[in-house]
Amino acid sequence: MSSDFDNSPGLGILDQLDIVNVDGVPVDVRNLVIELTITENVYDTFVVGTVTLSVVDGTLESEGLILGGQETLRIKVRSSTSFSDDTGKEEGKDIRGEFTIYAMKKTREEPNVSTIALQFVSMEAIKSNYLKISKWFAPQKRSEMVSKIYEDYLKNDKELVEVDSTTDSNFTFVCPNWSPGYAISWLRTSSTSSEDDSCKHFVFYESFNTKGDTPRTKPMLEYKFKSISKLHKQTPVMTYKFETH
Repeated sequence: MSSDFDNSPGLGILDQLDIVNVDGVPVDVRNLVIELTITENVYDTFVVGTVTLSVVDGTLESEGLILGGQETLRIKVRSSTSFSDDTGKEEGKDIRGEFTIYAMKKTREEPNVSTIALQFVSMEAIKSNYLKISKWFAPQKRSEMVSKIYEDYLKNDKELVEVDSTTDSNFTFVCPNWSPGYAISWLRTSSTSSEDDSCKHFVFYESFNTKGDTPRTKPMLEYKFKSISKLHKQTPVMTYKFETH
């Protein structure tokens, strides 16, 4: 059964919101949701979010779910189908993914009811937090190093789908016990685009594939290493017009 919710600026439908307990059993918590926020940002490496639940004492425990952090959160959301004045129709788009709960805040609202805010992040963020790299990288481009670090240290099942090339073909690097995320961040801040030598600004970020070409058997989230100059040349997804009267 689906639950309607407001994912401002438009309405959406929450098709799945499961928290997986320690036995690997998913517990459906859609009927407990007050608010769900998912944030994707080119200046943040990982997708993050918060889900807020209104829970009567004992409800989660009766399902075998005792929240302690590090639980898996499975989400599937689709935007509502929209209709325009000229009878045009735009089908809703899916957003889905698996995340890890890393923080919890519980507030008592009534004698037997609590509001629980669960913060979650992509699984690669947790992996990056625990792994360290101590390695010498042979001469190559910085963009090639980013690809290698992602494939060898961060990748679970999501693909690094776009890697913009950098200029330096003989760059060497000793990674001094840094996390994969920090190493990639250091490399991107010292990169220069091979297509535009005036562009020295790169971003590495996680993104939802909303083009409709992702099979349901594969993750909808993907990673990209992009130069800002190429991002500026992309076709806008949506344009907002601000007017003063």
